[in-house]
Amino acid sequence: EGMNCYNALFVGRLAYEVTERKLLREFEVFGPIKDLKLVRETKTGEAGSADLTNPNTKSKGYAFVEYEHEEDMKRAYRAADGMKLEGREIVVDVERGHTVPNWLPRRLGGGLGGTRLGGND
Repeated sequence: EGMNCYNALFVGRLAYEVTERKLLREFEVFGPIKDLKLVRETKTGEAGSADLTNPNTKSKGYAFVEYEHEEDMKRAYRAADGMKLEGREIVVDVERGHTVPNWLPRRLGGGLGGTRLGGND
Protein backbone atom coordinates (compact mmCIF):
# COMPACT_ATOMS: atom_id res chain seq x y z
CA GLU A 1 0.00 0.00 0.00
CA GLY A 2 3.04 2.27 0.16
CA MET A 3 4.43 4.53 2.84
CA ASN A 4 2.51 7.12 4.79
CA CYS A 5 4.53 10.06 3.55
CA TYR A 6 3.56 12.19 6.56
CA ASN A 7 5.36 9.75 8.87
CA ALA A 8 8.33 9.17 6.56
CA LEU A 9 11.82 10.65 6.45
CA PHE A 10 14.29 10.90 3.60
CA VAL A 11 17.80 9.93 4.71
CA GLY A 12 20.58 10.90 2.32
CA ARG A 13 24.37 11.03 1.91
CA LEU A 14 24.62 7.49 3.23
CA ALA A 15 27.91 5.66 2.91
CA TYR A 16 27.50 2.71 0.54
CA GLU A 17 28.43 0.33 3.37
CA VAL A 18 25.37 1.29 5.44
CA THR A 19 22.92 -1.61 5.55
CA GLU A 20 19.19 -1.78 6.30
CA ARG A 21 20.03 -3.36 9.66
CA LYS A 22 22.43 -0.53 10.58
CA LEU A 23 19.86 2.11 9.59
CA LEU A 24 17.14 0.36 11.55
CA ARG A 25 19.35 0.22 14.63
CA GLU A 26 20.21 3.93 14.41
CA PHE A 27 16.68 5.17 13.71
CA GLU A 28 14.56 2.93 15.93
CA VAL A 29 15.88 4.77 19.00
CA PHE A 30 13.39 7.53 18.09
CA GLY A 31 10.39 5.20 17.98
CA PRO A 32 8.92 2.11 16.31
CA ILE A 33 9.65 1.90 12.58
CA LYS A 34 6.92 0.64 10.29
CA ASP A 35 8.96 0.43 7.09
CA LEU A 36 12.49 1.11 5.88
CA LYS A 37 13.65 1.19 2.27
CA LEU A 38 17.31 1.50 1.40
CA VAL A 39 17.25 2.39 -2.28
CA ARG A 40 19.54 0.18 -4.33
CA GLU A 41 20.49 0.00 -7.98
CA THR A 42 18.62 -2.63 -9.92
CA LYS A 43 20.52 -4.84 -12.36
CA THR A 44 19.84 -2.29 -15.11
CA GLY A 45 21.55 0.43 -13.09
CA GLU A 46 18.36 2.39 -12.42
CA ALA A 47 17.04 3.34 -9.01
CA GLY A 48 14.48 1.02 -7.54
CA SER A 49 13.78 -1.26 -4.65
CA ALA A 50 16.02 -4.23 -5.27
CA ASP A 51 15.17 -7.37 -3.39
CA LEU A 52 16.94 -7.62 -0.06
CA THR A 53 18.05 -11.17 -0.74
CA ASN A 54 20.63 -9.76 -3.14
CA PRO A 55 23.12 -7.71 -1.08
CA ASN A 56 25.29 -7.36 -4.19
CA THR A 57 23.18 -4.55 -5.60
CA LYS A 58 24.84 -1.28 -4.66
CA SER A 59 23.13 1.24 -2.39
CA LYS A 60 22.23 4.53 -4.10
CA GLY A 61 23.15 6.33 -0.86
CA TYR A 62 19.67 7.21 0.34
CA ALA A 63 16.75 5.64 2.14
CA PHE A 64 13.23 6.25 3.39
CA VAL A 65 12.27 5.50 6.99
CA GLU A 66 8.60 5.34 7.94
CA TYR A 67 7.65 5.61 11.60
CA GLU A 68 4.49 4.28 13.22
CA HIS A 69 3.87 7.71 14.79
CA GLU A 70 4.35 11.21 13.41
CA GLU A 71 5.83 12.48 16.72
CA ASP A 72 8.65 9.92 16.44
CA MET A 73 9.34 10.97 12.85
CA LYS A 74 9.57 14.60 13.97
CA ARG A 75 11.93 13.70 16.81
CA ALA A 76 14.17 11.74 14.41
CA TYR A 77 14.06 14.62 11.91
CA ARG A 78 15.34 17.06 14.54
CA ALA A 79 17.90 14.74 16.15
CA ALA A 80 19.37 12.69 13.32
CA ASP A 81 20.21 15.38 10.74
CA GLY A 82 23.98 15.70 10.67
CA MET A 83 24.48 12.44 12.61
CA LYS A 84 27.51 10.39 11.53
CA LEU A 85 27.03 6.91 10.11
CA GLU A 86 30.10 4.99 8.93
CA GLY A 87 32.08 8.22 9.23
CA ARG A 88 29.79 10.29 6.98
CA GLU A 89 27.43 13.06 8.04
CA ILE A 90 23.97 12.15 6.87
CA VAL A 91 21.13 14.42 5.78
CA VAL A 92 17.66 13.81 7.18
CA ASP A 93 14.64 15.58 5.76
CA VAL A 94 10.90 15.13 5.72
CA GLU A 95 9.63 13.24 2.67
CA ARG A 96 8.67 16.28 0.59
CA GLY A 97 8.07 14.53 -2.72
CA HIS A 98 4.50 13.65 -1.77
CA THR A 99 3.69 16.23 0.90
CA VAL A 100 4.63 19.57 -0.69
CA PRO A 101 2.62 20.71 -3.72
CA ASN A 102 4.70 21.24 -6.88
CA TRP A 103 7.84 19.98 -5.09
CA LEU A 104 10.93 19.44 -7.23
CA PRO A 105 14.06 17.80 -5.85
CA ARG A 106 17.18 19.93 -5.82
CA ARG A 107 18.74 17.94 -8.66
CA LEU A 108 15.80 18.99 -10.87
CA GLY A 109 16.17 22.67 -9.97
CA GLY A 110 13.93 22.63 -6.88
CA GLY A 111 14.76 22.32 -3.23
CA LEU A 112 14.09 24.71 -0.43
CA GLY A 113 17.12 26.91 -0.89
CA GLY A 114 18.49 28.37 2.31
CA THR A 115 16.84 26.04 4.82
CA ARG A 116 19.95 23.89 5.22
CA LEU A 117 23.56 24.86 5.52
CA GLY A 118 25.99 22.82 3.52
CA GLY A 119 28.53 22.69 0.78
CA ASN A 120 27.90 23.19 -2.90
CA ASP A 121 26.08 20.26 -4.44
